[in-house]
Amino acid sequence: MKKLSTIIAALAISAASAHASVDIQAVESPMGIKAWLVEDHTIPFVAIEILFRGGTGIEPADKQGGTYLMTGLLEEGAGEFDAAEFQKRQERLAASFGFDSSKEAVSISAGFLTENKDESIE
Repeated sequence: MKKLSTIIAALAISAASAHASVDIQAVESPMGIKAWLVEDHTIPFVAIEILFRGGTGIEPADKQGGTYLMTGLLEEGAGEFDAAEFQKRQERLAASFGFDSSKEAVSISAGFLTENKDESIE
């Protein structure tokens, strides 16, 4: 999964360097969530990276490992799909989803073809 993220990042950097400049927009949701948005409609791919402050560093001493368990279980299916069906659908859609945790944060990453956007998000 990290290898795929590295490849995606390299492709994004390569694509960005092909343009004279990259327009990075600061956006904020109605609930105050701040984010950066980079759009390039010449690439038929959507890449999302979300970080939440917290991570393993805020776990109580007697409950360590809960964050790792949570991020591991997130890859074990979705909705009515068990882990095997979830993986099959990801492959069919050329989509990837990743979940990780560190001492300071929990991260979620996703990548999918624009043509499969609606079904990948679903």
